[in-house]
Amino acid sequence: MRGPKTALTAALACTAIFLAWSVAPAQAALPPQGVYEQCAPNSHTEDCGARLQMIADAGFKYVLNYTAWYGSAEQVRRYADEAQAAGLKLIWPLNDHAWRDGTDLRSYYRYLGPDCPCATNAQFKQWALGLVRDHPATWGFYIGDELSPTSTNVLQARALAGEVKSIAPDKPTLYVTIPNDDGVLTSQLEPFEQTADYVGADYYPVGKGNNLDALSGYAEDTHRLAGQYGRRPMFVLQAFSWSEYDPSYADRFPSRSEMQSMRDMAIAAGDPQMMLWYAFNDVMDSSDPVGNWNDVKAAAFAPYLRVTGVSSKRCVSRLKARVSVRTNSAISRVRAKLDGRAVLKTSREQAKLPRVRISKGRHMLRVTATDRQGKAANQVLRIRGCLGPR
Repeated sequence: MRGPKTALTAALACTAIFLAWSVAPAQAALPPQGVYEQCAPNSHTEDCGARLQMIADAGFKYVLNYTAWYGSAEQVRRYADEAQAAGLKLIWPLNDHAWRDGTDLRSYYRYLGPDCPCATNAQFKQWALGLVRDHPATWGFYIGDELSPTSTNVLQARALAGEVKSIAPDKPTLYVTIPNDDGVLTSQLEPFEQTADYVGADYYPVGKGNNLDALSGYAEDTHRLAGQYGRRPMFVLQAFSWSEYDPSYADRFPSRSEMQSMRDMAIAAGDPQMMLWYAFNDVMDSSDPVGNWNDVKAAAFAPYLRVTGVSSKRCVSRLKARVSVRTNSAISRVRAKLDGRAVLKTSREQAKLPRVRISKGRHMLRVTATDRQGKAANQVLRIRGCLGPR
């Protein structure tokens, strides 16, 4: 009579390490990603062009610069030229209240306003958006963020969205909100679903004691509502310490593991068409800008690894699992080990693990994916076997 470990060893020995189904490598890329930023085009202390290049070199595609209108018309256009040279797309910010509530825009933007040959806000919007509308670096426009869903805010946001579409009908728009104080997202997001083409949420739990795993539910909400209203879901992830906004909080920048976990949850639950990280300027202002930026890059662009078909809540008699990998570069290798013994070796994006018999007791399945750039992701799953000795 063979014991549980003997049975497992025999099963592994006679089970070929194989790939049951696959697709061509490097087809399932990560969602396109970008960063928030604050670097005024008229700054005398920051080299905004160098910052754009640093963002591009990391692999990001989008930049949403809150202060992109802070400069003369020439400086704003130069900033767009620098983004184009770096291979980046800009999301121009229209989230300030002045774009919605009737504030005099020429006065509000005191560096840009004097260049505008206009007398009304409508004329300013036509002129300012016209500066960048057809620029190759322009992705689109940011309609608003984190607005309370009052009737006034909803009507103003929808009116602004209509104005933007009349000026730049071919450019996409973006709106982002945040869960309310009770942790509810739907009531915050649904009233604004029709204000933009891309609609999503942000959630920043690290350093405030909030539940990291709640992100999955919020990502699922964004996906559900986007589908309901014919929009594209997106999500914003945390790359800052709350101490930069409130000194009562400890200096607690998210770890690489936490950021990668948040990214993975957003992808798994929300299938976002875009992801943004908040915020590059906060990373640069943090207590460890180099280390934190390296962690952000590693978390953002590590392979996305998902193992399905394995439950830790019920016992199983055989290993039934599928592995899927998404990455921006070719996959170098995907490996799976059950209790330290190899059960999968491949370089494909999708694979089915062999149906190995699982002896009674607890087992560990470790799956690792590595791309050609050396970026890696791993997942560890605990399995409870049902089979007794034969």
